[in-house]
Amino acid sequence: MNLKQLEYEPHEAAALLPPLSEDRFARLKADIKANGQQRAIQIQRGRIVDGWHRFRACMELGIEPTVIEYLGDPYKLVAADALRRDLNASQRTMLFRKLHKLEIERQRRAGRDRKRAGQQSGGRGRKKLGGTSSPKKTAAILAKDAGVSEATMKQGAFVERHATPEQIAAIEKGEASLKAVERQIREREQPYKATNAVCPTCGRPWTGKNAQV
Repeated sequence: MNLKQLEYEPHEAAALLPPLSEDRFARLKADIKANGQQRAIQIQRGRIVDGWHRFRACMELGIEPTVIEYLGDPYKLVAADALRRDLNASQRTMLFRKLHKLEIERQRRAGRDRKRAGQQSGGRGRKKLGGTSSPKKTAAILAKDAGVSEATMKQGAFVERHATPEQIAAIEKGEASLKAVERQIREREQPYKATNAVCPTCGRPWTGKNAQV
């Protein structure tokens, strides 16, 4: 097989996982060179759900990767992978919040597609699909999924709403904690709170409690 013909991109959910450090990727690459690819790369509709770094390592080594089609829920697979990764509680919190938002958007797209399909068929043969929407999970459920406390997940909601993109990126890279960023936000927003002005980040009246899960 011509390896140049292998063009895969990470699935939108898998792309949320932080990349391996240069050292860990080098070790992975060395292991594949010495022992071969031990785990198959899982793809869905041409996008890699699990094994992006294995794919990169194989391509750099000139090894044809072993690829299989994944038929399950890609979001659940990525969530399970995230729990196996060496991520801290702050990283897992923000990752699972983003995963949940992607999951909700996917359900909405599917609902719109079903609606359009029904309209094009004139509504004939359509069944009512009760319970097909994906309701927002509570902080408690989302926290359980991510393996963090409910308080940490609510802290993540607050930070997600008020933090700058740079602060969010620092958390996702493991360079900052939710607690530290929350403290920075509260110190920054104190003047707005005192004057009942709107938060310059989210555009809502500053109350200190206007975060949603």
